[in-house]
Amino acid sequence: MMYGSNENHDVYLMMDPQKPGEAPRALTTWAYEDLRPVWSPDGQKIAFYSNYNAGGDPQVWTILVIAADGSDPVEGEGLAAQVVATDVVPDVERGPAWMPDSARIVYVRNDRQEYNPIYVADLARKTNRLLTTGTRMNHDVASSAEGVIAFRAQVAQWDQIYLAALKD
Repeated sequence: MMYGSNENHDVYLMMDPQKPGEAPRALTTWAYEDLRPVWSPDGQKIAFYSNYNAGGDPQVWTILVIAADGSDPVEGEGLAAQVVATDVVPDVERGPAWMPDSARIVYVRNDRQEYNPIYVADLARKTNRLLTTGTRMNHDVASSAEGVIAFRAQVAQWDQIYLAALKD
C-alpha cells in the first residue's frame, strides 16, 4: 500500500490487516514520491515507480525493486541501489509490469526521440534490453501469466493495442 502527502508517498506493508492494532511497516521512508507498488508473481519482491534519480529532477521516474519481506534499506544509498530502470514512463493506472518469471520487468522508456520504446529490465543480469516492436509512443504495458505483453501504441494519431510474446 502507499501512504503519504500529495508530493511524498511511501510504500508500506501490512502483514495482516485483520489484526487489530497492527501498524503497517514502512518499506520506503525517503523524500521521494513512490507510487503503484506491485508484487512479483512469486511474492518475493515489490516493484514501484519513484521519482528518485541522480539528477534530482522530480519529473524523471525510475523503477525500484525491493524485497517484500522488508529486508532492504528504506532510504538513502541502500534504497537507491535498488533502481532497476531509469527514465521510465510510469503507467497512470497500474505499477510496473512483471514477467511471470519474477526476474524481468517490461517498461516504457521516456525517450521522445525514439518514440518511447519498450524495454525489459532483467533483474538477475542487471541489464535493460530494447524490444524491437516497430511501434511508436508506447504506453500502458501489461504482462499475462503466460508471458505475453500487451501495450498501447499510437498509430496515425490513434491508440492501438498490441500483443507480443517474448522469447527468453
